[in-house]
Amino acid sequence: MNLKTQQGLRFSDPVSYEEYGVVQRHVAKKLSRCLPDANPKRILEIGCGSGFLTRLLLDEYPEAEITALDISKQMIDFAATRHGAAHIEWEHVDFSDYLSSEPFDLIVSSSSLHWLPDLTAAFSKIKSLLSEGGQCIFASMLKDTFFELQQCRAMVVPEYKPRVVLPLMDEFITAIKNAELCVDFTQQEKEEITYQHGNEFLKVINRMGVAGTAPKKEILNLSQLIKLAKLYEQYFTTPEGRIKVSYEIGYVRLVNITQ
Repeated sequence: MNLKTQQGLRFSDPVSYEEYGVVQRHVAKKLSRCLPDANPKRILEIGCGSGFLTRLLLDEYPEAEITALDISKQMIDFAATRHGAAHIEWEHVDFSDYLSSEPFDLIVSSSSLHWLPDLTAAFSKIKSLLSEGGQCIFASMLKDTFFELQQCRAMVVPEYKPRVVLPLMDEFITAIKNAELCVDFTQQEKEEITYQHGNEFLKVINRMGVAGTAPKKEILNLSQLIKLAKLYEQYFTTPEGRIKVSYEIGYVRLVNITQ
């Protein structure tokens, strides 16, 4: 099973994503404040998930033609049922395989682009899909997301190296410039949420599908998970007695301008 297929299977529980995606919902709302005032005719959303951002796009641009993509059929079906509208085209497809005969005035993505394995190829494709003067606005998780979990996992199984490492903002900027897109705006921020204990947090990330894509032999067993949860509580407990979880998020606005 390749990484692309694994990701489609991992993010296949939209009900859990809706229930536990607190940070993802916050990121989508904040990203929506960066949307342009001008009314785009055609919008592409990459990685729509259960539809956090799609709903906001509908409210902001009720007349626009929106194409929403996701690698998970379950997510697409859920979003189409909950947010379906006559002028939305829902497509179950990986972005790297997506084709369009017409350009888009606006391309958006929230909490999705960090999963793409080749950022330069991704932004080159985004450029090819944008109209002249079109904008791409996205938010992405960055390398220090789940910093505490990364530290605890390294203590439990130092021999297991993570297969997926989230990118730095500098990696995004380099890929964007390599694709000959113009950076109009960037912002980085840290978000922190808390849980009652380590086991609760591990349950949440497992239900949401963000627990990782490790080979079977590297999946933590029960005793390792118990040790990880105890280490988390030992090193990353707040004064109120809850464990903290950090997210590092980047917000970027790009413009397609021919030099």
